[in-house]
Amino acid sequence: VTPSGVSAVADGSQVTIGWNEVTGATVYTVCWRTSTGVSTANGNPISVSSGNSTIHSSLTNGTQYFYVVTAENPAGNSTISSEANATPTIGPAPIGLTLTSGNSMVAAAWNAVTGSDNVTIFWSEHSNANLTSSANNITVTGNTYVITGLTNGTSVYTAIRSNKNGSPSSLSLPLSTVPSGTGGDYLILDIGSGYSAESYPVSIANLSLTDFTGTGNLQYKTDKIALKRIPAGAFTMGSPVSEPGRFSSRETQHPVTLTQDYFMAVFEITQTQWKNILNNTPSNFSGNTLPVEKVSWDDIRGGTFDGSLGGSANTISFIGQLISKTGLSFDLPSEAQWEYACRSGTTSAFSYGSGYNSDYLWSSNNSSAQSHEVGSKLPNPWGLFDMHGNIVEWCRDWHVNDYTTFNTDPVGPNSGSSRIVRGGNWQVDYENARSAGRGYLSSDHSGYNIGFRLSLIPAQ
Repeated sequence: VTPSGVSAVADGSQVTIGWNEVTGATVYTVCWRTSTGVSTANGNPISVSSGNSTIHSSLTNGTQYFYVVTAENPAGNSTISSEANATPTIGPAPIGLTLTSGNSMVAAAWNAVTGSDNVTIFWSEHSNANLTSSANNITVTGNTYVITGLTNGTSVYTAIRSNKNGSPSSLSLPLSTVPSGTGGDYLILDIGSGYSAESYPVSIANLSLTDFTGTGNLQYKTDKIALKRIPAGAFTMGSPVSEPGRFSSRETQHPVTLTQDYFMAVFEITQTQWKNILNNTPSNFSGNTLPVEKVSWDDIRGGTFDGSLGGSANTISFIGQLISKTGLSFDLPSEAQWEYACRSGTTSAFSYGSGYNSDYLWSSNNSSAQSHEVGSKLPNPWGLFDMHGNIVEWCRDWHVNDYTTFNTDPVGPNSGSSRIVRGGNWQVDYENARSAGRGYLSSDHSGYNIGFRLSLIPAQ
């Protein structure tokens, strides 16, 4: 029996051919060519062993394709079906591209493209000519992206195109803007749409400390994550031999230089923020704006990170989900990034000075044996809260006692058995929360005094 109901539907650079199944057929043959009058004698055959459809892919956009179908059983072949045709087409270029400049960064946003698989964004600090061949690029889902690591005062040229089934649309008209040292210093990650969202918007904001201490700060502890730009610089890592509470075997002072700006979360990640990403509540203590705890390095990041050898996060982890839904290189901070941000230009035992000061930290001295709302103590000079105490925070690095040979953009040793933790916590004495204080735990450890803070590595 000749197959009936033959149809051809284009979708990006492919065509789906369908038909009504024929009782007793053991194989179907779809014949195609790029002009009408296709037959088994002049068409290109596609064999289909079962079902009632097949996909013809990697086609030329703008070309019309014609199809017929025959059925076969042990008695022989049917006659050819009626002809169907379809024309793969390039989708329209994304519209509504806007650029917002910040300090060493540019945020791009555009209208969502219905039916596209993803969008590729191209940028260059040299010219808008030949952007698709000479520029930096990344493919993302969603309709926002932040380009970091740019040169202030230098024009950045940007354009985008959508992709469907591997076929790109035409390129949008290029736009340009100039990053400035007077631009916004904060990245805002909007996670309010929850764990089922396909993407999370990221934007640049010009905020001040009052935005995190006033009545509007709740959004940055629940549905948004704010990250502060940390300027590149050099500092002395470790503690002097005279510092009270130091561990002499693992806090030897040594020079460290961080050659790139990076971003550090203003607050420790809260229980609401964790649930927005992974839809679970692992913490021992309960509270929307309490720091998430009982989360291991494996839960937060997982995957691999082996010092100079690098590595990638597990895609189902908290950080893995952020990477896949923003296209940005979120991660745990390195140990050097953590201490540099904690010190925020200071050289004393704590960023606020020396000795115990309950205005700045939660420790066993004042915590009543539990964690507390993030940001409820005073921040350090760079506007980061709870760098001393509340919960101890995971870093990326493997632990090693002697870290004095890691001096420029250090990322720790290439192997180990434990991961670094920093910052002290509500359960131990305040001296454990010193800027130079170091600890280490197995990556699968998930105690109720340990959590983390998000960082963003600049685009390389």
